Amino acid sequence: MLLAVRAQVLVSPRSRRRDAETLGDVVRRASGPAVTRSPRTPLNRKAVGDCAAGMAEVGSRLSAPGPVSARGVALVGRLLCDGTGPLYNRRLGRRQLEAALRDIMVGLGEDLVGPGTGSAVGAPSS
Repeated sequence: MLLAVRAQVLVSPRSRRRDAETLGDVVRRASGPAVTRSPRTPLNRKAVGDCAAGMAEVGSRLSAPGPVSARGVALVGRLLCDGTGPLYNRRLGRRQLEAALRDIMVGLGEDLVGPGTGSAVGAPSS
């Protein structure tokens, strides 16, 4: 029951919009001038710059109407929050970020039909 509630929160338009905006903000921050003193975790600016198009694609998918998988949205959240992941860890390169973005795009389309429900997760109910 709690897992189903969490999935509904993840795929809500508000949550998806927030994640899409955050991805766009990350790309903007990475392409702008470096800030020497900031409480934010430093970005892997090179990898983010190299993968800006892929990040925009994920943001567009999140912003688009229609259902997405809770798994994919959870992967976006993990990417954004993991300070040791490819968005922030400068020892990880473009390939790791590209792989994470591919996994997210696949994940956003997975398991859209809930078990025994016959309707897509995140789809409007009738």
